[in-house]
Amino acid sequence: MNTNGNATGSKPLVDSLPPLLIAIVEDKGGVGKSTIADALHAGLTQGGLRVGMIDIDGSNSVGVMQHEDAIFGDTSDAGWQAKISIAMRAMATGKGMHVLILDSGARDEYHVRAELEDFNEKMSAFGGRILVVRPLTTSRFTHANAAKFAQDTAETNIAVVTMEVQAQGRTEKNFTRWRASDACRKAKEAGAEMTHIESFGIEFIDDAVACRLSVGDIARANFDKKTAHPKAREVFGDEGVVWAQDIVKKHMRRWLPVFHAALAQRGR
Repeated sequence: MNTNGNATGSKPLVDSLPPLLIAIVEDKGGVGKSTIADALHAGLTQGGLRVGMIDIDGSNSVGVMQHEDAIFGDTSDAGWQAKISIAMRAMATGKGMHVLILDSGARDEYHVRAELEDFNEKMSAFGGRILVVRPLTTSRFTHANAAKFAQDTAETNIAVVTMEVQAQGRTEKNFTRWRASDACRKAKEAGAEMTHIESFGIEFIDDAVACRLSVGDIARANFDKKTAHPKAREVFGDEGVVWAQDIVKKHMRRWLPVFHAALAQRGR
């Protein structure tokens, strides 16, 4: 049985998630937002949930490239948020997605934050929740941004998770300063939960994008996807499939308990 991080196996943690809008938000570019979104999509789908991808990164639409059914919205267009509202409306009927993952771009935070209250009201109306993931690099700007967001939303039921991006050459050691910082302390005091993402491998991620495949596609050996590169199967092979399956499972075992803790922290 797939316990998805539940050591007791009494109830899979993935099954006990409420309807969720997971937004990956950080104004700084190049912090791994799309990789986090893709990994979450793969893991939650692997856990049996219906998961939709929403890509609002107008400058680098990796989500649309890798996910055929992704919803695209450009925050520079009036009414971009309507597409998300429609997806939430379908979610409320029980016939839509169980989880929507919002992959935002650099400089999209202002637009996302402006809509959060409305999104939260719509999700809360049918027992849904919003969980915001704040990716962290070694930059003090991402640290300060995460702490401020946690503080600004402290009186809401919007769950917050900070995620150290231990990839792109960064290791756990590089986050010592963050963990000892006032920003980290303030984020924790405001109810944020902490976790991290490890490297999926630079070549693996670059090849996935080049082959127009999501991590989930590779884990399912979905190399015959209409938009996939004709040599995708040759590029990844059995080794790539097993690696995708294993790395996704590893991250979901780590992330799901943290997500539940974050939802409980703000479970008012």
